[in-house]
Amino acid sequence: EHQADRYPDPGARRPRRRRRSAGRQQQRHERRPSSHLTSGPVPPPGRRVNLHRALSKLGICSRAVAKRLVREAKVSVNGKVWTEPLAWVDLECDQIRVRECEDLAPGNRQRKAARKPAPRVWAMNKPRGIVTARVDERGRRTIYDLIRKSNETGGFSGWLFPVGRLDRDSQGLLLLTNDGQLSELLTNPGSLVNKCYLVLVKGRPTTATLQRLSAGIALEDESKKGASKCFFTTQPSTFIGVSRSANGSIEGDDPIELAIIRRISEMRSLRNATKTLDEESWIKVTIHEGKKRQIRRMLKSIGHSVLRLVRTRIGPISIGDIDPGRIRELTERQLLLLRETAGT
Repeated sequence: EHQADRYPDPGARRPRRRRRSAGRQQQRHERRPSSHLTSGPVPPPGRRVNLHRALSKLGICSRAVAKRLVREAKVSVNGKVWTEPLAWVDLECDQIRVRECEDLAPGNRQRKAARKPAPRVWAMNKPRGIVTARVDERGRRTIYDLIRKSNETGGFSGWLFPVGRLDRDSQGLLLLTNDGQLSELLTNPGSLVNKCYLVLVKGRPTTATLQRLSAGIALEDESKKGASKCFFTTQPSTFIGVSRSANGSIEGDDPIELAIIRRISEMRSLRNATKTLDEESWIKVTIHEGKKRQIRRMLKSIGHSVLRLVRTRIGPISIGDIDPGRIRELTERQLLLLRETAGT
């Protein structure tokens, strides 16, 4: 009787249940940690974190390496080996240990979560042509190549990761830290931490055009892929044209920014001796959100392609006199100001 109610026509073909593909089944399995790893009392929100993220927050290794180490049964929690990267752990109470392996520096092969390392932050002047990644599939140089060659980390053997990113064609200030919480706060648009840039563009944008960019414009959200396009409105920012004197020299009150503009202008004049550089202009940009290539896309939307992009400041930290390719650890006072700005 029940089947007759569902299929009144005996000759009707019953619908088949849609089977999940092997890939989707694997993804669903990975999103749901094993029951024996999640049994027992669940740590309160704010103290728990996924196991692979815990290893990154503790400065032991990157998330990608952490996932592989966990799946290879090289990580133990409270004396028991865990193989599920998405299992929850308590950063304040659980003891996390990593078995000795070649992927880790000697000082990182054993670390307790209850003994979180002291937060440290370095400032790097990233040159153009360097990729902000641990490993590049194309074999290009990365920021970690510069870190390994530098003698200014003071023998630090922990895992350093960048606070945000600078694309390969951009240069300037890049912060590196072993503090995951500080990194998340500095990159979160809700923290309202300003990032300042000097941008060289083709042409001369009008004041009205720059004001329109400052108020916010609609851009396609490249992080969401699908048949239909998704758009977002950029948050309020500041786009100001750098003024020139009657003889064409750059005017300003920040000696660091003036030095950067002069150095890049001189280099471009030497490389483009046969071309005129009069139809290029500098813009100062202050923004607190960081979508992928956002500044480049905003300026391209008004018809001005970016020729150079230099980040000069993150919150209270300036690029200062750090030479391209070099790094320098922040002082205790600078670190305190940075944490206050981020709200920690």
